[in-house]
Amino acid sequence: MAVWEFGFKLNTVEQDNEVERVKRLTALRQRARIFIELFSTPHGKTVLEALESLFGHGIAMNILDNNGRTDALQTWRKQGQCDVINYIQTQIAEKDYEHPSSSSP
Repeated sequence: MAVWEFGFKLNTVEQDNEVERVKRLTALRQRARIFIELFSTPHGKTVLEALESLFGHGIAMNILDNNGRTDALQTWRKQGQCDVINYIQTQIAEKDYEHPSSSSP
């Protein structure tokens, strides 16, 4: 329950958490809408297809050097590329960041 002190209403921790949750949820939804708008255009689809064909998606494979040993730098680089593609695909696929059990803002 909120407390009145010196004429100001002090928020409880729960109220502060709810305000913060709504702000974050709004930001996530806005970002997802931007990704969807961008990659739904013909040019956006072309760019996404080019990125997917160049960098692939899913789990990156282990990159080997000329001696057959793991090339850590190239493996990490490839993993980073796959992570970017996966992030874009996740943003496009997300329709709602609201968990089914939580209340809508």
